Amino acid sequence: MKKILMPVFLILSATAPTCPPAFSAEPPAPGMTAAQAEKKVTVRFRDISLSDYLKFISRETGLNFDPAPEINPMSLTLFGRGIPISALMEILVKSKGLEFQKDPRNGHYLVKKAKDRAAFTPLTRKELEDPLLQSVVTVRVKEAPLASFLEAVCEQGKVNFILASESTGIRITAELDQTTVADILQFLRSRGFEYSRLTGTNIFLVRPSGNGAKMFSDAETAFNGKKYEISADIYKEISEKNPDSDMADYALLMSAVSYDWLAARDNSPQALKSEEAALRRLIKDYPASPRLGDAYLYLGQIYSGHTGAVVKEIDCKKALEFYALAVKNTYRDWVKAQAEVRTGQCYEMDGDTSKARAAYK
Repeated sequence: MKKILMPVFLILSATAPTCPPAFSAEPPAPGMTAAQAEKKVTVRFRDISLSDYLKFISRETGLNFDPAPEINPMSLTLFGRGIPISALMEILVKSKGLEFQKDPRNGHYLVKKAKDRAAFTPLTRKELEDPLLQSVVTVRVKEAPLASFLEAVCEQGKVNFILASESTGIRITAELDQTTVADILQFLRSRGFEYSRLTGTNIFLVRPSGNGAKMFSDAETAFNGKKYEISADIYKEISEKNPDSDMADYALLMSAVSYDWLAARDNSPQALKSEEAALRRLIKDYPASPRLGDAYLYLGQIYSGHTGAVVKEIDCKKALEFYALAVKNTYRDWVKAQAEVRTGQCYEMDGDTSKARAAYK
């Protein structure tokens, strides 16, 4: 796919949206009718001024805009088909920090810089479970531009991305095999980015997060620095404060993984109890989570004594049930492989060499 560099932001795919929106939003301009907001158009703009951009929207909708002087120097480049007018206006709100105010005297919209940065509300669990976001991709990059990382996702999935200009210099290293688009979005959030889906499209605008990402950043830093007590507490707090967010299940899993490392390092029964509690909560509260297989795998390892800590009471029968559930509830090859290896080890401990051999094979 050919890359198109843009001065304001970057669209990595210009294909028409192929899936219905998973949610709806209020039109970005007050008083805008549903028909006006939902009208779909094709755009091919390169370095267009925002004034001319607004004139285009005006011709398509009959709305009138009065741009404030401070936005006149701004320009953008945008290519796409079948994009709703509301999404074209959302781009201005979310990527350029503009707002629309209707003048009751003449019905025109004053377009000016907003006082506050537009909020990117995290996807809810229901939105995250949209089939569009369950398509599976494989992305392996090393110190690659963020644009290249997202372009690889575009080529395999059915989603498109707009990259805010302040993100263009950022580089990504990742090895994500057989990973859903939903997990890609969670990966971006864990790396200090936030995203917002444009209404009625399969397009996501991506930008660096504001202060809201600090807790995740602190948790990731603590975990990578092997300060597992700190990372466990922060991840747990994130999941408790944001139980309906798209990152709650990830935070719960990482809290459990932090406890798992603590248990191995300190041979701590209490850490194992905390790990199990986090895993069971993930399974109970997020039954559709793509992290479900991971949770069952870690539970199986607790019961089969493969945690790195001394487990006094091993229950291979229970562990085997969890390993089977791990295989059933994951799309990740490494989780399946790990569960199957642990299954063989459980059979070995029970003296059933034929079943162990079958599992290993």
